[in-house]
Amino acid sequence: MAAASPLAVHRAAKGLIAGSPVSWRKQLLALSMPRCIIFGERSLPDPDTAWLPRHGIATRIVANAGHSLAWDNPAGFAAAIASALEANA
Repeated sequence: MAAASPLAVHRAAKGLIAGSPVSWRKQLLALSMPRCIIFGERSLPDPDTAWLPRHGIATRIVANAGHSLAWDNPAGFAAAIASALEANA
């Protein structure tokens, strides 16, 4: 966030508050491709780690990371992406 434009951060925050007419879950479920959501370990517990697999969506957990996966643990994040891609190769 230190390098982010304040205007961009403000617009993103307004968009998050306004929401979308279609939830992210419905959008994700509608995709016909393999799907995977990656969580940071420090963001857990999260009910979506149980909900997503019940709906055919894989999950990965990155150790020693919170919401900023690529910042907190870049190697772990890259490994989680590689694992998700390999599972669908």
